[in-house]
Amino acid sequence: MRPATRIRAHDLEGAIGLVNDSPYGLTTAIHTASVHRAMLFAERAQAGVVVVNGGTHGSEPHMGFGGVKQSGTGWREAGVEALDVYSDLKVVNLISDPELT
Repeated sequence: MRPATRIRAHDLEGAIGLVNDSPYGLTTAIHTASVHRAMLFAERAQAGVVVVNGGTHGSEPHMGFGGVKQSGTGWREAGVEALDVYSDLKVVNLISDPELT
């Protein structure tokens, strides 16, 4: 499939298929009056960013931006997700006994 700026799909399954059949997955968008269809599309589309009723866009400082498949760098740029690059996660499970002091 050659890259396109807009492709009209015949139905929701067709739109999801167009996105998921691509080797790329940086951003995608859907234009629909149905919130239900928009949320199904967002859930099932294999893309790092999904836009509803707007154009796809580049990185914004308050949002993590990155793709899946052959798009992006494999991690999210900007946003709070960028802090993960500089952090190590530690889980502490503390079970206390009030009888012991």
